[in-house]
Amino acid sequence: MPPERIADGFRAVGNMLAPVYLFQGDATVLLDAGMSFTAPFIFQQLEELLGIPPALEWVYITHLHYDHCGGIPYFKRRIPSLKAGGSEYAAELIKREKVVNLLTRLNEEVALQARENYGISLPSDIQFEPFSFSRTIKEGDIIDTGRFHIRVLDVPGHTKCSVAYFVEELEALSAGEAVGVPFLTGEVQPEFLSSYDAYLHSLYRMRDLQPRFICLAHGGVISDKKAREYMNESIRATEAFREKVEKLLRRYGDEKRVVEIIAAEEYTPQKTTQPRTPYMLNLEAKVRVISRMMNETAAQDLS
Repeated sequence: MPPERIADGFRAVGNMLAPVYLFQGDATVLLDAGMSFTAPFIFQQLEELLGIPPALEWVYITHLHYDHCGGIPYFKRRIPSLKAGGSEYAAELIKREKVVNLLTRLNEEVALQARENYGISLPSDIQFEPFSFSRTIKEGDIIDTGRFHIRVLDVPGHTKCSVAYFVEELEALSAGEAVGVPFLTGEVQPEFLSSYDAYLHSLYRMRDLQPRFICLAHGGVISDKKAREYMNESIRATEAFREKVEKLLRRYGDEKRVVEIIAAEEYTPQKTTQPRTPYMLNLEAKVRVISRMMNETAAQDLS
C-alpha cells in the first residue's frame, strides 16, 4: 500500500502489518526498519518520498528484533551514509554471533514464507548481516530533526533493549511491541518477553503521556480517543494474561503444556498473521517469565 500521511512531516511507510514511521525535518528520521524481505518495498516508497537515493539520514530502532532491524542492512547498502541508532544494550547484542544468527534465520524464514505463500518476488540481495550503531540512546535523550523533537524513553519489559520514541510536537508514540500488539479480533496481545513487572510499569508510563498517536509495531497508527482506549486495554490484557498463565501453570505444572494450550487458542488465521516461529518463541518467553515469577514467590513464602 502507498505511504500513509498522518500529519505534516509524519508518514507510515511500508506494509501496515509491519510498518515503519518517517519523520521529515531538516534531518529525516525513520523509526524502525521492518524485515529484510519488506526492505525493498519500503525503500521504493522512500525513493518516491525523498528522491533517489532517498535523503534519509537516520534510522532508529525500538529494539533488536528481526522485524524492526531487518531492513537496516539493505538500506545501508544503498545509502552508505545512513546512520543507525538504538539502545546501548541493542548495540551490544548485535555484536553477538548467536543473536546475529537468530536474526538471520528469522528474516530468512519469513522471506521464504512470503515467496511460497503469497508468490512475492524478492531480489536476491535482501540478506541480513550485522551492522553497527552510530549513536546509542537512553532515557531523556532528544533526537532533534529541526522540525520535531523526539524524546527517548527506556521501556524495558518486552525486551531488555526496548526504547520508545515520543514526538513531542505531535504527541506521537512509537514503542514497538512495548505497547502490545492488536489481534485481528481487536484484542491486545501482551508482549512481556523479558519482564512482566517492567513491561507493565512501562505501559503505565507511556499511558500517562496521553499520546495522541500510537505508532503500532503491527497495524499502523491509531489516534485520539482510540489511542487512549488502546493503552488502557493493553494494561487490562496484560494483567488478564498473567492470571490466565498462572491458572494454567497451577493446573498442569508444565510450561510446555501451557504453551501448547494457549497456542491452540490464539494461533489461528482469525486472530493473528504473525509467522509461527516468532509467535512460539514469544509465547514460550512469556510463559517462562510468569513461571519464574511464581517460583520466586513460592521460594519467598518458604523462607
